[in-house]
Amino acid sequence: MVGPNTALQELSRWATTLQPRDVPPAVMRHACDVVLDTFGAAIAGSTHPLIGTLGALAPSVAGSPYRLIVEQRRVSMADALLINGCAAQVHDLDETNLTSKSHAAAAILPALVTMAGTGRVSGVDFMTAFLVGYEVQSAIGRALAPAHGTAGWHSSSTLGCFGAAASVARLLRLDPERWAVAMNLAGTQAAGVKATFGSMAKPLHFGKAALNGVLAAIWAEAGISGGEDTLAHPAGFAQASSAGFCTPLTIGADWVIQLNNFKTFPCCMECHPAVAAALRLRGAIEGQITSVRVRQSRSAYELVGERGFGSGYQAKFSLRYCLAQALSSGALPMTAFDDPIIITPSVSALITAIEIVPDERLRHLEAEISVTTDRGKTSRQSVDLTADPAIPGMREDALEEKFAGLAEPVIGASRSRQILASLRNPDAIENVADVFALATRSVPLARAPTKAVS
Repeated sequence: MVGPNTALQELSRWATTLQPRDVPPAVMRHACDVVLDTFGAAIAGSTHPLIGTLGALAPSVAGSPYRLIVEQRRVSMADALLINGCAAQVHDLDETNLTSKSHAAAAILPALVTMAGTGRVSGVDFMTAFLVGYEVQSAIGRALAPAHGTAGWHSSSTLGCFGAAASVARLLRLDPERWAVAMNLAGTQAAGVKATFGSMAKPLHFGKAALNGVLAAIWAEAGISGGEDTLAHPAGFAQASSAGFCTPLTIGADWVIQLNNFKTFPCCMECHPAVAAALRLRGAIEGQITSVRVRQSRSAYELVGERGFGSGYQAKFSLRYCLAQALSSGALPMTAFDDPIIITPSVSALITAIEIVPDERLRHLEAEISVTTDRGKTSRQSVDLTADPAIPGMREDALEEKFAGLAEPVIGASRSRQILASLRNPDAIENVADVFALATRSVPLARAPTKAVS
C-alpha cells in the first residue's frame, strides 16, 4: 500500500516492468473474457443511431491507419477513438468493476483496438497492455472511492482517461518517466459528470476518455511535459476531484479484473439484480400480476429507483421501466430501449403496479422482488450479484453466447466464430489488427466525404 506522494511512482514502476509471464493463466483467461465481451458490445453498438450520426460527421480519410469498428472506411485518429469508444458503451452492455466504481474496459479496449492498426502488435503484447490499463484505472478508482463519485464525477469517464493512457503508454513501451508524464497529461484532461446519465452524452464520455488517454500517451512519447504529480499535488486530479485519496493506493497485490461483473441486460448495472430476480420468478407466477414490490440497496435506489423514462437513454436508468418490460415479455432486449420507447398496455399496467423501496441492509448489487397475483399468491426471489455465481452473465459459456448474439447479426456467424477462437488463444495472434479487422461489414454503415491524408 502506498500513499499519494509515491502512488504515481509505484504505478509507473509496476506498469512498465510487468511481463506476460507475471500474469497467471487464469487472469489472462479472464482478461480475454473481458476483451471479448467489450468487443461484442462495440460491434453491436456500431449499428446504433447515435454511432450513425457521429459517423456521418466524420470525413473519410484515405490512407489513414484508423478505422471504425465494423466499417471498412478510414477516418482520423480522433474520430475513430471517439466513435469506437462510444460504440462500446452505447447499449449499456459494458462490464462493471465495483472496486473502482467504473466500466473500465469500455474506454481502454477501443483505445487499444484503434491504435493497434498503426503497427504490428502481438496478442500477448495487446493483452498485457490491456491488463495494465485495467489494473491502473482500478487502482486509482478504488483509492478515490467513494468521494469521487459522490462529488458527481462519472468515474468511468474520468478514470477512463487514465486507463486508456496507461494501456497505450505501455503499448508504446514508454519508460517509467514518460509513462508517468502520460498519466499527468491524462489527469488534466479527465472530465465527465453524472448529470449526463440518461442522455447521449453518457456514451460519448467513453469515446472522449479513449481519445484523451491516447493523446496523453502520444504527447508523452513526443516529449511534451505534464506538470507536477497529478495524484499527489495539492492542485492535482486527486485533490481537485476527490479531496485526495480515500484509501491508500494498491497495485500488484491482487488482480482487480477478476472482481468484475458482466452485464446480462442492456441497462444500468444497478437495475440488473431486480431484473434477474424477476425473470427467475416469472415462470412460476400463476395468474395476473396485481402488485410488485422491490427492495434494493439505498445506493442503487438513488441511481435507478425513481428515474423517469421519456427516452430510450433514460429508460436504461429506470428500474420501473426495465422490470415492467422484463415481467411482461420475459426478456429485456436492446430493442426495448429504441427511441421512441414502446409501452404496451401490459407494460403500462405493470409500471403502475411496481413499488420500489430502498433497504439500508442490502448490498449495492442486491435486490429482492415480491410478486402478488390475482389468485392471492405472493412469490419472492432475491439476487445478489456480488455473491451469486449462478447469474448467467458470470459464466464463460454465457459470455460466448452473448458475444455471438451481439456480433453475428452485424458481421455474420463465420467471422464471429473466428474472432472468438482467436481471442481465446492470444499467444497465437501475431497481429491483433488482423483479428479486429474481421469485425467488418462489406457495406459501410455510414458515408461521409473523403479527404486524402497528408
